Amino acid sequence: MLTAKIPRTDAVVRNSLDELTAKGLALTPANLVSAARAESHPLHEYFEWDDAAAGEKYRLLQAYKLISAQYTLRVVTDGEQREVHADGSHALRSYLPLRNGSDEYAHRQEVLADPEARKRNVDALRAELRAWMRRTTDLEELRDIRAALAEVLLPVE
Repeated sequence: MLTAKIPRTDAVVRNSLDELTAKGLALTPANLVSAARAESHPLHEYFEWDDAAAGEKYRLLQAYKLISAQYTLRVVTDGEQREVHADGSHALRSYLPLRNGSDEYAHRQEVLADPEARKRNVDALRAELRAWMRRTTDLEELRDIRAALAEVLLPVE
């Protein structure tokens, strides 16, 4: 299995994805895994084929999703602020990553109260916004939003 980050410009990956659609197959994760299952396939090495190892990695992904799916809504009643669990539509994530090289999360208030952890999270969110701006350059409908973001985000700090 390939453990390094997959380059975005990898011609082997691109060609393999294009081959799926050229064969009339929909470009879906299931179809890609099915094609790459053959040891001779150029993308075979990009996957974990040991079921025990893959199972553990999948459980870690499920754990990440559980942590990320927890939302809190701040409610003010009679001048007192309290937090209640809520769905994600109008709420904030309850746990944030520490972004310190570990995969550790902490309660939102703890992360935001720590100046270094807060800065790491703000920097990561700014980077996500910059990435979103790059991904949407061909969508004229979002031009005004990109322009407004550019005023506060750029140049890169």
